[in-house]
Amino acid sequence: MKRKGMCLFMAMVLTVSVLFAGCGDDAGDAPKTENTEEGAAGEVKDSLIIGHYGDPPSLDPNNSLNDCAMRVTTNIYDTLVRMDEHFKAQPCIAESWTVSEDGLEYIFKIREKVKFHNGEELTADDVVFSIERGLDFPKASPSYNKVKGVEKVDEHNVKVTLIAPYNQILANLALPFGPIMSKAYVESVGDEEFGRTPMGTGPYKFVEWVKGEKVVLEANEEYFLGESQIKHVELVTIADTSAALLNLESGDIDAYCDIQTSDYALAQQNTNIKTVEGDALGYEFVQFNTKKAPFDNVKVRQAVAFALDKESMLVGINDNIGTKIDTVITEDGIGYTDKIALYDYNLDKAKALLEEAGYPDGFDCDIHVPSDLYGKYAQVLQSSLSEIGIRAEIKQEELSAYKVTTGGGNYDIAINGCSFTVMDVFESCGDLTYGKKIGDTNSTFYDNPRVNELYDEALVTVDEERLGEIYEEILVILNEEMPLVPFIWRVRNVTCDKHLNIPFMDPYAFHFLQSWSWE
Repeated sequence: MKRKGMCLFMAMVLTVSVLFAGCGDDAGDAPKTENTEEGAAGEVKDSLIIGHYGDPPSLDPNNSLNDCAMRVTTNIYDTLVRMDEHFKAQPCIAESWTVSEDGLEYIFKIREKVKFHNGEELTADDVVFSIERGLDFPKASPSYNKVKGVEKVDEHNVKVTLIAPYNQILANLALPFGPIMSKAYVESVGDEEFGRTPMGTGPYKFVEWVKGEKVVLEANEEYFLGESQIKHVELVTIADTSAALLNLESGDIDAYCDIQTSDYALAQQNTNIKTVEGDALGYEFVQFNTKKAPFDNVKVRQAVAFALDKESMLVGINDNIGTKIDTVITEDGIGYTDKIALYDYNLDKAKALLEEAGYPDGFDCDIHVPSDLYGKYAQVLQSSLSEIGIRAEIKQEELSAYKVTTGGGNYDIAINGCSFTVMDVFESCGDLTYGKKIGDTNSTFYDNPRVNELYDEALVTVDEERLGEIYEEILVILNEEMPLVPFIWRVRNVTCDKHLNIPFMDPYAFHFLQSWSWE
């Protein structure tokens, strides 16, 4: 996949939002706030005001599937492990781990002398309590849906048992749905109060939550992974992204998470601010009903792939925000390969493939979409298809009706998008390409025995080298047989003061603020 940055600063992946910092009056000077001494040599700003679209519904990490809440709790709590910008698991509360030969048991060695914000030391009992609590909360399932149980081995080790081998369990445990909490604190304050006054071990301590307005955090000076340069953080609610941009330009806020694509051009006109973006976990795609003629013919599907004008979709509709793609995973994903064919926009190739498939004069078909955005993509495709003799009618439906239509196989072509929680081939496209999911999520009705066999093996393989081989083969087959055509990889962004240093972009947009700093 080739990256295509449209911003003033392109950051690496790691993500759902990003945080920013204040604009200085003089583009050549370091930004100043009340936390900065006037004229003091070497002093830099140490506070940050970040805007995002909504108020957290709860600050209980086990009970809030909301990115505004997770942007807060990510910085208050720690998980057993953390994923770095290349999707590799790194130690956090667990300083190391071992895996049983069958891949069902993970023993985590718990780091010693980690302290909660109230000064009490974290123990193996807190880890067991946290995982057991997460298993009881449905909203924490992204972290724990593969976990069967947990037990304390001794004072420094905890064993997590899985329902079945799962190669992405560390990535799941790194999600903010399942951090390590204080058993004593949660039990003393109760679930309701805990959702209002969180307390963890993370780089920032909770100070205040003014409902509908802001959440205030301050740096944990005893954080076991090191000191945070930014000492004071306010996450403020600004629902209107255009208004947020005005606030950013005036210096009332320092950063805003995920401005709209329509505001990108305005943001780039201001030399005091920059937009930081990186790959999200999601993409847009065209899919086919592979059980229905003529799209049961691979040459027809390939013809449509060559007629897909990705450049016009990216530039004309998506304001050049995103990345044109030919496969369903980024370079950092296990199994990514450059052995795939590139389906560049080529109507001559598309027309030739139609003739080889027995449709020299084209045919009639429909394109189903669930929203106005996908309707615009469909118009671009419709125009290209008309050039090769395919007469396509666009049918836009409400999402619920769209799912019924595509799930029932009552369509020819459909355009949609997807998002997922970990960088894994099965997670990114298994729902649409695994034969065993026909009748459930597989609305392409693609059922390749070899691909099914490879998925079966992948789902129980924990050896990363072998998993890479499996996924590479799957990607090559899917690229040739084209049950779906990915065309734009999504990005997350933060627009911020140009002096704010963000070393990598979190693809979830939760943002680990400890790594941020003012230049």
